[in-house]
Amino acid sequence: MGHSLRCRVLFSWILLLALFCSVGLCCYVAYALPVKTLGLSDISRSKQARLRHLYYPKGTKPAGTLTVGRILERVRSQQSCSSPLGVEVSWSWISRSEGIVYWQFLNPKNESLAVVLNRGATDVAAYPFGGAFFPAYLTGETDGTQLASISGGPYPPLTDSLTIPLGLIKGQQAGVAYVFVVPSGSVVIVPEGGFVNGMEPTCASVVDVRFVENVGMELSYSVCEECLDFYRETGMSAPFYCPANPMETNIPMYEPVETSATFDFWPQQGSTITLGPPIYNESAKFVALESFSGCPSTLAGGQSFIGCFPAESTVERADGTLVPLSALEPGTRIATLVPNNRGGWTKRFTTAYAFADKQTAAGPFQYIALHTSSGGVLHMTPDHLVYVQPGDAHERPRFTRARNLFPGMALLHEDGSTDTIVRVTEHVDTNAYAPLTFEGTLLVDGYLVSSYGDTASHGAAHWAFAPLRLWYRLRHSTQKQQQQQPASNGLHSYAQFLITWRRLLLKI
Repeated sequence: MGHSLRCRVLFSWILLLALFCSVGLCCYVAYALPVKTLGLSDISRSKQARLRHLYYPKGTKPAGTLTVGRILERVRSQQSCSSPLGVEVSWSWISRSEGIVYWQFLNPKNESLAVVLNRGATDVAAYPFGGAFFPAYLTGETDGTQLASISGGPYPPLTDSLTIPLGLIKGQQAGVAYVFVVPSGSVVIVPEGGFVNGMEPTCASVVDVRFVENVGMELSYSVCEECLDFYRETGMSAPFYCPANPMETNIPMYEPVETSATFDFWPQQGSTITLGPPIYNESAKFVALESFSGCPSTLAGGQSFIGCFPAESTVERADGTLVPLSALEPGTRIATLVPNNRGGWTKRFTTAYAFADKQTAAGPFQYIALHTSSGGVLHMTPDHLVYVQPGDAHERPRFTRARNLFPGMALLHEDGSTDTIVRVTEHVDTNAYAPLTFEGTLLVDGYLVSSYGDTASHGAAHWAFAPLRLWYRLRHSTQKQQQQQPASNGLHSYAQFLITWRRLLLKI
């Protein structure tokens, strides 16, 4: 009878664990897939050929196979905003299942108007259209997939060209963005992909701009993040053509008509723009690269990893001492923050039961450094989630990827206060550590972060790891007297299981 009872109890635990695994995997696949909003480069090459930006002057027959009427018939939902001078911008679903929308620029005035669109998406801060990874848009000058162009200004009204012009936008923080010059009484339609897993575009603002002058510009940028990643996403083969780093080119400078207009140029990731000679004598040079070598291991085709912190980042143990992640042992209780019933935050200690990823001398890994107004610095990989207060007071605090952060946003400090980001830089390290805690959060270098990366949703990722937490709790309850085993190097087998299933399902 005792043997039968133990069998029934064991069978019940197995069924419960299987249920948790099923729920966790479904959450991970449905909500925690990696999402990037890279503009036109998110669309596959076959779709690019069909969905290049189209131009429909009023009263003329549109080019291509899709008419304005057919596009409007397929609209699923719409949101709009407008510029002070009257350019109206709206987005419409053209294929929700494929994550493709059309941005529609309508100019009802009797003169051509130039605008920059500030737009984002769910869990992505607003930024000027064309400002993200823009060096990748220029690569087609040599390989035939060019999505953007730079030429002398002022730009003429958009036609049925396959590319959109880029301009240097003058402001408190200079940055590059698409300049949409919309003819009077006309509509310009631009497709964009990448809005998957429940992500929807947001139309934050439309800023009227005017041409100032042509200038020489020198751009230092992350070749891995802003060029080679484009080739990896689109599945193209070598050679990979990237602008020389630094890139020297001539570019038209535009300024907002309303001088109080602000821009959140994102992502920065160490990119710097400086004005060079008034005009460069030679056009921008492109370099042919044969591989992803020298880039972070996920980009270079090495072992996948979740998103991590460097070895020297510290966590606080229950006895109040700080310990670097390289010395953190599984089973240690470390500090995190939890919401309290007063609308604030309370420090709590949670068990770090395992490492989702532990890479010792296995890099290089790309890291973002978030420098705050108090003098603190938080280092993390671009796709790791961190709790942030957006610069816009109307936006809710949330967990978001480090790559989405820019000056003006604020991190949550261990004392419950916010600490404003003043500078974003990047560097490379050979080590990476990603502790998993029962709370799903922890304090790293004094700031609240998630245990998870390579995902768009902290909540979904926490659900996905529920079976692993249950397994460790059960093992701890039955092996109280046994010493916790040190974490092995590499990606945790359960994390690798989730990643493998995600890749398989994406291919279906």
